[in-house]
Amino acid sequence: MEKLKVTFPSQGWKQILTARKEMLDAFDSARTKAGSHEVETYHGRVAEAEVRQWLSRFLPRKYGVTSGYIVSPGLKDSEKTPHFDVIIYDQQESPILWVEDNPDASSQGQSMAIPAEYVRAVLEIKSRFTPSTVDDAMGHLRDLLPIMALDAPDEL
Repeated sequence: MEKLKVTFPSQGWKQILTARKEMLDAFDSARTKAGSHEVETYHGRVAEAEVRQWLSRFLPRKYGVTSGYIVSPGLKDSEKTPHFDVIIYDQQESPILWVEDNPDASSQGQSMAIPAEYVRAVLEIKSRFTPSTVDDAMGHLRDLLPIMALDAPDEL
């Protein structure tokens, strides 16, 4: 029997590229529809939803994907809770502290509050890749620093 060699593109690559194309097509369609809106944010919400939907199908079932809030008992109630575009969390272990429904959207549009200790990743989705949008995303991700300082494991 011949030994397998890793090749590129490998099996399944065309299907992954097809999923990428579907996400980009949905974004382009939303951008066209939003072109006449006074404030053009619709395409950004569509991009976020497409990424969350793709991740939900791609990741192992152990992980949940939502937009929402990361909550830590180490922070005071007076602290504002920032909203994040994509939170990947351990859905087998994590309680959902609360759900904010959006009556105009599907369940993918719901925002959930997840305890910090169950969060595995946080993503900010931008419809354009520019120095300004990167700075905005990095600035927003810095909102996680107080939570990370409180909830970081001691044995790193």
